[in-house]
Amino acid sequence: MTLRETRGQALVEMAVGLPIILVMFAGLYMACRTAFLASGAQSAAQTEALRAGRCLPGIEKQLAASLLPGETGVSVRSTSRRDAQLLPSPFPALTGRSSGIASLTKSWSEVGSIGEFPALALVRRSDLSADCWTGNSSSGRSISRVIQARIALGAIR
Repeated sequence: MTLRETRGQALVEMAVGLPIILVMFAGLYMACRTAFLASGAQSAAQTEALRAGRCLPGIEKQLAASLLPGETGVSVRSTSRRDAQLLPSPFPALTGRSSGIASLTKSWSEVGSIGEFPALALVRRSDLSADCWTGNSSSGRSISRVIQARIALGAIR
């Protein structure tokens, strides 16, 4: 085998192997990007649920912009439900359960024409019971009265 035949074989191997390597790198990029987006969406959903449960103003637009800057396929919202009994029986129920929902859709335009990858559709939901025990909510006022009564009864004894 001469040096000229070896160069030709290396060229053929490179022509066969390069598309496979490029598709593998595109898949690795998509897997890592999906993991990071899923983690960010879960964090945004928990943040929004906590803010809604504590009667704080929402920051949905800022959270959506932090997930995918400059893109429009992101929405972050919160919902609230009825009263939830979390503390033992003498304490009143909290204002309710709140949920934070982060959903995003992303097309893989940065991968280019390497492959026809399906668009990513991701929804993360976080449910929790959080309440500010201040005078802002009815349950906060009720819990404060119960705690003050318990302290007063303890002081009287």
